[in-house]
Amino acid sequence: MTGLNVSKVTMLSGIVHVNCFLVSDGVSGEAMVIDPGGNVPRLMYMLSDRRLRLRWIVVTHGHSDHMLGVAELRRRTGAPVCMHPADEGFIRNPEWNVAELTRCSYVEPFPIDVPLHEGKVLPLGKSELVVLHTPGHTPGGISLYSPG
Repeated sequence: MTGLNVSKVTMLSGIVHVNCFLVSDGVSGEAMVIDPGGNVPRLMYMLSDRRLRLRWIVVTHGHSDHMLGVAELRRRTGAPVCMHPADEGFIRNPEWNVAELTRCSYVEPFPIDVPLHEGKVLPLGKSELVVLHTPGHTPGGISLYSPG
């Protein structure tokens, strides 16, 4: 990703590890957290330590291990939650979000502030990340692409 810094933050979410990503633009100080599966204090520390302002919280799909920290991170930062609406039902349904299977705690419900559809652009500093709808793992699975 040209112009963007990407940090992988591995978190234990129930009995599974999830790869959360902190993507930032060093010039503007804007940041995006992708799949905050928990450990919000760690993410808050990283944002503060790097003097970053969280612009987006992105959820790539509706499984609990990717969503456990979303509501708390939104509450603490005011950043909007971005997710494909086809996975909205996963937020409140523990059978769909496999919370029991992964032994994750209850997923605190949150709204989807920015619906992510194919081609949606999320600006971050002078860079852009483009949403690719990649269903399969879940109906609303998405990937992000940064041109260049």
